[in-house]
Amino acid sequence: MHSGQIHALTGIRGIAALWVVILHGVTYVNASSVLPQWLSNIINKGWLGVDLFFILSGFVIAYVHQSDFVQLKFNSIKQFLKLRLARIYPAHLVATLILIPIVVTVTLFSFITLPANVLDNYDFKKFLFSLSLTNGWGFEQSIGWNYPSWSVASEWFAYLLFPLIAWILNNTKSTKLFATIIFCIFILMYIAAIKMNGATQYMPQAEWVLLRVISEFIVGCCLYNICTKLPRYFYSDSVSFTTILVIILLCSFGVHSIYDGIIVMLFSLLILNLSHSKGLISRFLSTEIMLFLGRISYSIYLTHFTVLIIFNQVMKRIPFIEKSSIEYLVTFYIGYIILSIISGKLLFSWVENPCRKFLKFRWIENNVNTSKK
Repeated sequence: MHSGQIHALTGIRGIAALWVVILHGVTYVNASSVLPQWLSNIINKGWLGVDLFFILSGFVIAYVHQSDFVQLKFNSIKQFLKLRLARIYPAHLVATLILIPIVVTVTLFSFITLPANVLDNYDFKKFLFSLSLTNGWGFEQSIGWNYPSWSVASEWFAYLLFPLIAWILNNTKSTKLFATIIFCIFILMYIAAIKMNGATQYMPQAEWVLLRVISEFIVGCCLYNICTKLPRYFYSDSVSFTTILVIILLCSFGVHSIYDGIIVMLFSLLILNLSHSKGLISRFLSTEIMLFLGRISYSIYLTHFTVLIIFNQVMKRIPFIEKSSIEYLVTFYIGYIILSIISGKLLFSWVENPCRKFLKFRWIENNVNTSKK
């Protein structure tokens, strides 16, 4: 198991999280109409930030844990799944439970109002789906409560499959074969897009969300295996810069949803290059501020939607700012983004990080020490 951190990949997680945060903010208050078209187009592609997360997750999990599954052993699988639960579940649980007093307040008191279709997301059935980390598995009427956590549940499903994926990849030695697997995945996803969606969009429908997640997770795993075999001269800052520029241009032009797969492919190239590149872009992503955002990105992602709901209710009650004015929108977004970062930092410092360390000690290190006695 590797423990060394690839700083550039940590930093880019922060960008992915903020992309999603900004998208939800713009969508929630319908601010696209007052933004320049190119900027609105970039923001509207922010939901692809989760696809960047899925590929990153596959890469990083393979980097850290693939060597643990040269052979499939029950103890290794159990230890891996415990480590992943310790990483994702405590913060997910707290971010979900925080919503209970909010929902109760909205239900009992009329000074806070939410549309009925929003309140429908907070029934007991969806609460159970969320607690069991199955709210992102494609079950009908399963997504609700802390809406962004669907991707956490989907990724948990990928973790359940990872020991088998890692074992297969450990028995695959050819770089060309890893590249072929990635190529075939994207071809199959486009075939699925044509069959399922009539070529109207690249991503599958909600009931097939696991297809989206698993395919990108496996791409990330294969990218790790490619990066261990390519010579260092394949990696350069110019490749990272060009890839980022093309991604920004495609997003700013508002390309049709069927071409989102091309952006996901470019994510893959960027991650592969950043895994070894030491140029200006890698150094920027490795700065303290970017590493800070990357480390707390999971907690930012889990809390930002709750911050958005509460902050929107507060802003609606400020009497001296016209709700459709530029001043209102600037105030709203600056406050919303800052509060999302603060809430992410608090969840990380008070829940995510200490619970991960505590559970890791109780479940893994303590058992190892006991077995040595």
